[in-house]
Amino acid sequence: MAATLLATLNLILACLNFVVFVWAIRSHFRRPENGELPSKMKFVSRIFTILAVVFFTALIIHPSGRVPFLIAGAILLAISQLVFQSAVLVNRREPLPIAFSDQKPAYVRKLGPYRWVRHPFYLSYSCTWIAVPVATEYWWLLLASVPMVVGYYRTAKAEEAFLMQGDLGSEYRDYRGKTGMLLPNLFKLRL
Repeated sequence: MAATLLATLNLILACLNFVVFVWAIRSHFRRPENGELPSKMKFVSRIFTILAVVFFTALIIHPSGRVPFLIAGAILLAISQLVFQSAVLVNRREPLPIAFSDQKPAYVRKLGPYRWVRHPFYLSYSCTWIAVPVATEYWWLLLASVPMVVGYYRTAKAEEAFLMQGDLGSEYRDYRGKTGMLLPNLFKLRL
């Protein structure tokens, strides 16, 4: 009974996460002036869609049944949603540019989840991609999760290099020294 409820919770949370991620791409992040998604973002969106179908299928046909794994998956999915929604709130008035665009943000974000990590959206996505293999114990799904997480890391590095070339470079360099990229810097954690 507990395993069935937890498996259902994992499915609902994963669905919610994927839905809000799609919403953000369509409606939250700032697009280039031409209104089109950058070509790399279109590619990532296609990969996302394919993997989301695979991950949903895994959650439906093979929830692990082992309560500790289902709990861990649900916790990761809930953290993902919490981090994502808090990042959206911080950016609601001045949304960040969509990934792979040539736009720079108007200012360095330091509130909400940005106090602990520089890229809370990528952290949120990563938690979701890792949660499903954990909840299902389909460890082969990590073959998809790991490249997605590495892709977020590489995109974050490229965005930071681009940002530091502009007017916000010195402020961002200082912020980067105090804050973790995708995980909190436990040695400099600011509560």
